[in-house]
Amino acid sequence: DEVGVEASVAALLDEIHPAYCLVPLGLLHPDHQGTGRAARAALRRRPDCAALVYRDLPYAFMRDHPDLEADGIRRLGAEGIKLVEFPVAAPLTSAAKRDAVRCYQTQLRLLGRRLWKKTLAVDSERLWRMDWS
Repeated sequence: DEVGVEASVAALLDEIHPAYCLVPLGLLHPDHQGTGRAARAALRRRPDCAALVYRDLPYAFMRDHPDLEADGIRRLGAEGIKLVEFPVAAPLTSAAKRDAVRCYQTQLRLLGRRLWKKTLAVDSERLWRMDWS
């Protein structure tokens, strides 16, 4: 449950004190949405950790849901979170990114040819820093 995930994230943050924490925007997949909510709740009370939200790929490129990313950004705004663009160091080559994506075998069958191509583009990653002030 989300309360348990939030407690686990909070405990881990308190144990390792990371400088950054990546959180899914939570565009479509319920696991991404729940994890995002739980992590945001834990991070809100830890201002020493830069909380970064990332674009969920491949969901950001789904034709039948063209407004997912904008809706996700609006949802965080409704939670009082301002998003500030955060530069992303893309992989050096598309081959490096392809190899990384191939680690997610259970997800690969969900990627049609168009989503596969867009997800593998070296400039498809997008991050924002979350600001609660």
